[in-house]
Amino acid sequence: MKLRNKWFLFLSVVMSVLLLAACSGDGEEQSAPAEDDAAQTEEGQEAETEEEDSQEPANSLSSDDDLQTQLEAEEGIESAMVQVVDGEQNAVNVDLEIAADQDPEAAFEKYGEMIKEAYPDRTIDLIIVQDGQMVKQDQL
Repeated sequence: MKLRNKWFLFLSVVMSVLLLAACSGDGEEQSAPAEDDAAQTEEGQEAETEEEDSQEPANSLSSDDDLQTQLEAEEGIESAMVQVVDGEQNAVNVDLEIAADQDPEAAFEKYGEMIKEAYPDRTIDLIIVQDGQMVKQDQL
């Protein structure tokens, strides 16, 4: 009798797994494209690859470690990240995490001026984070 119960349990588990596997499909049938479609697809991909190769990247992203170190040395700043975007749109993205006792508005003004002095001709996106929450985000 025990052998029969074990066999029944085993079959139940196998059937459950098969049922779950069958129900998890997205229902779409996949079919191989016709040879003509495959040839057209290859030609289209080659043309796209040539176009991508001829275009230069629009923007490049780098970091300003000097400004980042300078900001992190300031009292009340727990961490800083400075990204410099060069290309069509010259910008500087700065994320500052300030201490809980700092005023976000005062920090925004103070450090915004410091960053603006370093990058006077660029758009500056400044984000102030306090206690893990974004408290201020604006563009200078």
